[in-house]
Amino acid sequence: MTTPAPLRALIADDEPLARQRARRLLEKAGGVEIVGEACDGREALALIEALQPDVVLLDIQMPGIDGLRVLEALDDPPAVIFSTAYEHHAVRAFELEAVDYLLKPYSAERLARALVRVRRQLGGSEAREPAPRRVPVLDGMATSFVALDDIVLARIEESVVFVTRRDGERLVFDGGLQEFAQHADGASFCQVNRQAIVNAEAIESVEPEDGGGLLLRLVGGAEESASRRRARHVRALLGL
Repeated sequence: MTTPAPLRALIADDEPLARQRARRLLEKAGGVEIVGEACDGREALALIEALQPDVVLLDIQMPGIDGLRVLEALDDPPAVIFSTAYEHHAVRAFELEAVDYLLKPYSAERLARALVRVRRQLGGSEAREPAPRRVPVLDGMATSFVALDDIVLARIEESVVFVTRRDGERLVFDGGLQEFAQHADGASFCQVNRQAIVNAEAIESVEPEDGGGLLLRLVGGAEESASRRRARHVRALLGL
């Protein structure tokens, strides 16, 4: 079995001791390359853009720009695990599609579980539960079902998630993009940018794009771009 590429992680916390502890726990978890540390929100934004990490362990209460505003400011964010001493930010954190929310002081085991979620989101090879075989789509006033294997692409457009079948037909998924990701968990799907999830088994060809991204051509003629941040994981899934 091919060993998955290490997750490239950035730590952002204004407390030096908290950064040291986060580094120690990430190193203990294994499969992680720590690419940098930030001591405030502005530095976190600059390092995310410069280093393109896969995941950021992001404190919420930081001077200047807090962690929530850091995530809001990013057009193509990495996976974010929030770490904080306060529970009351959790709802907003998950509205911003954070992967997980850790209350300090969190354990090594709790952080390890969060990293499993990150790998799943990025299309990693963690062992998973079998995925559902069908997903709900809207058919007029009724709900019908489409086989998951028949879907090549799920894309959110103006708050509506459209799924594209192998024959090119587009249907409205009955739910949000994160709900589709939950249906697809355990299958061959991976998120390729903030708006789209692609069935890796339906990729017919890839072509480099300016800026380090990839143009993905899918079965049935659909196309989607993988952002520079996500392209590394698409290549890994395809053995490139």
